[in-house]
Amino acid sequence: SLLSEENRIKSYEAIYFRGSFRKGVGNGFSFVTGFQYQDRMPLDNRTDYSWRDKPNREYTPNFPNDLVSENIRRHQVFMTMVGFTWQPGARYIELPGRKINIGSKHPVFSAQYMQALKNVVGSDESFSKWKLGITDDINFKLQGKFRYRLGIGGFIDTGSNVQVPDYNHFNGNISTFATEYLNSFQLLPIYQFSNISRFYALAHIEHNFKGFLTNKIPGLRKLNLYLVAGANGFYINSNKNYYEIFAGFDNIFKQLRVDFVQSFLNGKPWQNGFRIGFGRMGGRRGDDWP
Repeated sequence: SLLSEENRIKSYEAIYFRGSFRKGVGNGFSFVTGFQYQDRMPLDNRTDYSWRDKPNREYTPNFPNDLVSENIRRHQVFMTMVGFTWQPGARYIELPGRKINIGSKHPVFSAQYMQALKNVVGSDESFSKWKLGITDDINFKLQGKFRYRLGIGGFIDTGSNVQVPDYNHFNGNISTFATEYLNSFQLLPIYQFSNISRFYALAHIEHNFKGFLTNKIPGLRKLNLYLVAGANGFYINSNKNYYEIFAGFDNIFKQLRVDFVQSFLNGKPWQNGFRIGFGRMGGRRGDDWP
């Protein structure tokens, strides 16, 4: 913010406590449940200072003003959550007193249900939402590795007084540096498509060709670069859908990755740009308490 005179990430203050419990129950199943209480308070901008003044640019209010017209008011929320993950064919290592899941060649399936309860320890909100997911890495050996993460979800009941922090938020990116490849959208504004819709679908797919193609090109073979390509997208309705396609090179100096990304909004070209990444920054295999 001090460098660019922009405050795109919005924040609030919260006093909270939470707890969760996770247990593997065998045959690739893992169960998780938890609760969370938050006492949330708004934060407002206290200064417009920046290291370098940018003409025709100023800080925006500390709330997503393209989504709502005013900041949150102080409120409390109490939420409960239950979920599970399942990986068919999971294998285990047995140790004295415990077993360790070492996974399998099959996808990981996940499900989560969240319920906010009004009037419990002063909670002001009541809503329920759900999500389902599937994620996997597929090793094609000489042809490289294919990874994907698919999900659906939405609100079942918006009850009363759903606050912006509890909306469904898609992981956007406002930086030249890449965010987690299999769990974010590299060119998406952070709050523009946050919603309380009853349904959404999202997908992240990526193929790292390793040296399968680049080893056949003499100059690239010496550099030991890996070609990567893929796409990210989500669908809310016919007027709110987004996808981006990307291609680039990984293993630059054995650590860096650079992609060119082109985004499309409602089927029409929208934005493009480069993203720089470090290491794999892979997706999560399953969902836990947020």
